[in-house]
Amino acid sequence: MIARCVVVILLICLAPLAVAQNDGVSHVVLAWFKAGTSPEYIAAVEDHSQVLREIPGVLEIRTGAALASERPVVDASYDLAIYVYFATVEDLQRYLSHPTHVSFVKQWVKPHLERMQVYDFRAR
Repeated sequence: MIARCVVVILLICLAPLAVAQNDGVSHVVLAWFKAGTSPEYIAAVEDHSQVLREIPGVLEIRTGAALASERPVVDASYDLAIYVYFATVEDLQRYLSHPTHVSFVKQWVKPHLERMQVYDFRAR
């Protein structure tokens, strides 16, 4: 009986860790805006990106500007990074074609976009 209680307690305590360690999918977007794009516009893009949280399957969104670095391996030339985390590849696929995402990219990103780089990977 005591052993069973210990197992139940361990399962309850360790369950959040197991969920956190499940494979998920990370979607990282780096955006370089055209010369002359104001910092205020880039801040508005970042603010409006929060609407992406409403898309089903999105578990987390983080945004920010590049950190300056003297390390030669760091590319800090981009203007804005957007990180989105999903539980599954299928959630990412649905997100990419979701009208809210498509509208955000069309209205806020593409009008001033010089270049964009995307990295998708299975997160562990």
